Amino acid sequence: MPEFSTPEINKFALEYLQHFDKSISAAEKGDDLTLKILLGQTPQMARKAVRFAHKMTAEDTIKWIEWIGHIANTRFDD
Repeated sequence: MPEFSTPEINKFALEYLQHFDKSISAAEKGDDLTLKILLGQTPQMARKAVRFAHKMTAEDTIKWIEWIGHIANTRFDD
């Protein structure tokens, strides 16, 4: 995970990564109940991401976009 400009953004990035990983893991295991719960939380995570986007520097924004692409590609390539 890249280092962002504030601890607050770093904390959210970790939370976002954990949510993403839990969702992928539940899908891979066929854990439909957990996946349904996590997918139900996804709109809330998206709203949080928008709020944090307003707090990011231009450099943070570039890091975020590259990092999100990276985690999606590495998680789905396995």
